[in-house]
Amino acid sequence: MQTRKIPKIVTSVNAPYMRLLRLWLAQSAPHLRGDLEVGCMDDASVEQCRGLDRVAPAALPQLAISQDSRHSLLVRHLAFFRSFLDAGHDILHTDIDAFWQRSPWPLLDAHADDIICSIEYGIPRDLASRWGFVLCTGFYLARSTPATRAFFARWQERLEYHSREQVAFNQLLASLNPVWEPVEVGGLQGHRCRVQIEGHRFSVLAVPYQAISRDLPCMSPDAAVCHPYFERPFFTSHVELLEYTVRETGSVNGYSVSPEEMSGMERLAPRDAASLRALRWRLAASPASGPNWTHLGRLQLRMDDRPGAAASFEQALVRGVADANTQLALALGLKELGDSVRAREVLRQVAAHDRLEALISRTAAMALVSLGSVWDGLGLGLRSIRRAGVRETARLVPLMIRNKLRGSL
Repeated sequence: MQTRKIPKIVTSVNAPYMRLLRLWLAQSAPHLRGDLEVGCMDDASVEQCRGLDRVAPAALPQLAISQDSRHSLLVRHLAFFRSFLDAGHDILHTDIDAFWQRSPWPLLDAHADDIICSIEYGIPRDLASRWGFVLCTGFYLARSTPATRAFFARWQERLEYHSREQVAFNQLLASLNPVWEPVEVGGLQGHRCRVQIEGHRFSVLAVPYQAISRDLPCMSPDAAVCHPYFERPFFTSHVELLEYTVRETGSVNGYSVSPEEMSGMERLAPRDAASLRALRWRLAASPASGPNWTHLGRLQLRMDDRPGAAASFEQALVRGVADANTQLALALGLKELGDSVRAREVLRQVAAHDRLEALISRTAAMALVSLGSVWDGLGLGLRSIRRAGVRETARLVPLMIRNKLRGSL
């Protein structure tokens, strides 16, 4: 096999996600080749990364776009990744929740495609229906070829007027009219397409889901990389669970589930059922936190166990929930149970945070309005617009509506 240059392993992080980065390193560092190149979104993450082994931090590049929105950060971190490609380095991009359960290098080294990418079945939904999958930008290898550099340049241009990097990536590839063909990847069936971009041949390999999975670790023990879908309201609970699992067993998938724990889960989707099994294991193994009780209550609601959910939310309120993600999940759970008074109280705690992501603040604002706290809801909504900037909001809202109508969201 031809010797290939070692790719730069790249990711990006901000201060609130440093806890997840440390967890990623505890699981994945043994499989690294070289250091992890981390694009830091703020000064705090730069400082914290300097104290970590196997991490090379750098501030994200400054660009002539709004610096305050999540949207602009997506453009800046893509520019950070492009800087390596433009310098002639191949890159392996990994989200810090894409845990390397074993070395992915044998799979990646066996193929010479310009981009080797994981897959999922979510957004953009129109392409998931057409192709049978979509490419997941949470884990991909990109080789520094003229075709790849041209693709990334166009991707960044699209992202400057788009709200989601994965949607922009897949829609750009779709505009090149790919025809997917089956191909064997590590004994499993993947897919490959070959297209033209700016006069260059461009090859993209879609890695089988079983090799790089988006399921929880307990559902994907054989995957080289497990990139679980952390549903936003349960983010803190999942991180706590995985931290505990790594500390106690040495691996993110180092726990087992008994057949008895499977009972009563027929109403749940497989991912939710696995999450509930893992959470029960966590609750039984150590003192429970407010976020974990919130997570349990939301899953009990999905099982129509309203008394159980009410008891779990009561425990969450007693123990306390500090982060906005989980506060929002708790408030929406209380709202579903009909406990409007305490739902409004928790939503006001969400609104009191100094900085909120748009998705959290807008959801909280709409919930406040629906619960009768119109002025609180409108005030939070206006603060969300002001933080993003009127110009940024005016540009993004039509795009989000268009994506919704096209089935991208």
